[in-house]
Amino acid sequence: MHDQECFEKGSERFKEGDLYGAIYYYRLGTRRKGSACLNALGYCYAEGKSVKRNLRKANILFERAAEQGNPKALRNLGLAYLQGLGVRKNKVKAFHYFLRSAEAGFDPGMVNLANCYFYGIGVKKDRAKAMEWYEKAADLHNPSALCRLGLLNQEELGEAKAVSYFRKAAELGDVLAMHYLAEDYRRG
Repeated sequence: MHDQECFEKGSERFKEGDLYGAIYYYRLGTRRKGSACLNALGYCYAEGKSVKRNLRKANILFERAAEQGNPKALRNLGLAYLQGLGVRKNKVKAFHYFLRSAEAGFDPGMVNLANCYFYGIGVKKDRAKAMEWYEKAADLHNPSALCRLGLLNQEELGEAKAVSYFRKAAELGDVLAMHYLAEDYRRG
């Protein structure tokens, strides 16, 4: 069985609530060095899904997947270094993992990278680069990026443009965007 087949079968089991079955297929895929299975199994260890929670082991699996360029694993490592989950906090490392994830085209990684630029996390603040990455993620219909663009553009582009961002994000299920949209409607 190919590593992609292992990942698909594991993901099916995971969605069905058969977490032990998911772990079985993810482990089978990791023997074939499949990056998607390595990342998925890392997630299970990070969250304690059918295995004892083990952040150190999760990060080792994420690192093995990241070595193969897996953008989700790169983002997961960025989050681990940002928050100090199983590793010593290191904002510069977090930034670099988010950068690699974003450059690989993973929209949640783009949002994390934009946040780094916006808030100066592991890098010098740069609003222009932050906006560029929020827009790239928004082009991929990332609800968090759309909501963020609505917030950042309220004053500069006006309420109508901000509302259009909030509406798109709300349609994609972003709860915060729904809140801002409701507030805007309440104000009239």
